[in-house]
Parts: sequence; structure tokens; C-alpha cells
Amino acid sequence: MASTNITLDDEAYRLLNALKRPGQSYSQVIKEHFFTPCDTAGELLDAMERMPPPRGLNLELLDQVMKDRKRRSKRQ
Repeated sequence: MASTNITLDDEAYRLLNALKRPGQSYSQVIKEHFFTPCDTAGELLDAMERMPPPRGLNLELLDQVMKDRKRRSKRQ
């Protein structure tokens, strides 16, 4: 894989480093946080499907919410 060197000032490096998780490369951090603008709704949906889940998202709770969405409310 080809690579390119870039120069960052100290503040930009600290910001990028703060976003980096263990085992993640700086390229992965940049790809995770910066996206090419979408021209169509279809491109936007495709881009959103490729996005990782937000940090701190409770996947078990999300699973439960998705399962419960199919049930009808008993409220009147």
C-alpha cells in the first residue's frame, strides 16, 4: 500500500491523537472522521452504512430496541 508523509502542527497532532483508539492507525482515524461530500441521497445512505457505530453506543440496548419495535403499544 502506498503512503504519503504529511506535516501537522502540534495542535492538529494532539487533536488527531485524541481521536485515535488503541490499535487504530492515523489513516483509519482520518477515514472515520472525514468524509467526501455526498451528491445524492443514495450516496449518503451508502456512506452511512459504512460508518462505524458512535463511540459509547450500547449495542445490546440497540438490539433490544430494534426487537421491540415490532410490538404494538398497549397504550390507549
